[in-house]
Amino acid sequence: MVVRASVPDRDMDVALDVLWRHEPSAVAESGGVPGGAVLEAGYPSAAAAARATDELERRGIAATAQRAGLRPDWLSAWRDREPRHRIGELVIHLPEHPRPAGGVAVEIEPADAFGFGHPSTRLALALLASIPLRGASVVDIGCGTGVLAVAAARLGAAGVRAVDVDERAVAVTRDNARRNRVCVDAVAGSVERLAGSRADVVAANLGAATIAELADALSALLAPGGHLVLSGLLTRQGDETRARFPQLRLVESLTDGDWLALRLRA
Repeated sequence: MVVRASVPDRDMDVALDVLWRHEPSAVAESGGVPGGAVLEAGYPSAAAAARATDELERRGIAATAQRAGLRPDWLSAWRDREPRHRIGELVIHLPEHPRPAGGVAVEIEPADAFGFGHPSTRLALALLASIPLRGASVVDIGCGTGVLAVAAARLGAAGVRAVDVDERAVAVTRDNARRNRVCVDAVAGSVERLAGSRADVVAANLGAATIAELADALSALLAPGGHLVLSGLLTRQGDETRARFPQLRLVESLTDGDWLALRLRA
């Protein structure tokens, strides 16, 4: 499904925030609107597209949702423009990018799942890369494309697991693990699939509302001394999100524009 909105310049930041928070595979911007632009976002389900459309309408931004082919022209154009992303020693790239000569390459085929070049994903990757991962156990909650799980495995983590409520995202994660010749145990579901287990690192690029809902369960997944990486937050949501984890200490925070990610430790 594709959500299309004609957005005046004054509402551009709000519209982009709304579209990205509902986890599209990509967002494209084109001209043709005096004093603004047309935004198009591709979503893996009609429900996600409807939620994004409804929220835009509530904010006074006219939007429509319609069915589209798996690879509309604007999505192909996005892929053509999307660069490789260097994050510490990681190099995240699409299959059509030349394989980098240096760094730890992670090849990701986004398909219709969320998670490639969005700022929240880059911030989560940067925090993940700052943790000594060799031999560590890692869990990726809401894995999307599996980029966090695959990157952790490429950085030497042992025993990487990933969960997502969308079975298509689980399939994409498994495919990306095979592409990178790493082992990721990806299953459909949410935190409850991992109840009773512990991990050295838990990563959740989910957004503030979902993180707040899952806060107790995320904390329970952490092994003693473990790291919790939280992303998908707006900067104004940092203090409220931090307060959801009173038993954990803040180690590091990173921002990219209006986006924020936190690293907490048990």
